[in-house]
Amino acid sequence: RGIKPQLLRVLYATDMPGVLTEIGFMSNPQEALLIATERYQNFMASSLAAAVHQYRTALGQQVRRTR
Repeated sequence: RGIKPQLLRVLYATDMPGVLTEIGFMSNPQEALLIATERYQNFMASSLAAAVHQYRTALGQQVRRTR
């Protein structure tokens, strides 16, 4: 599907870096069932957090926990 640059308010109207991710399609019955499970939601949240951590580590920035 590739990268599709767009001027989305959620990305350009912030004072910090942002990424909009698409982790599935509710219009796909199989993906909709998967997205609805807590296990998959936790997996995706952990995966996104790990990706941000890896990115910041690659930039040499210290990762600060918010909790």
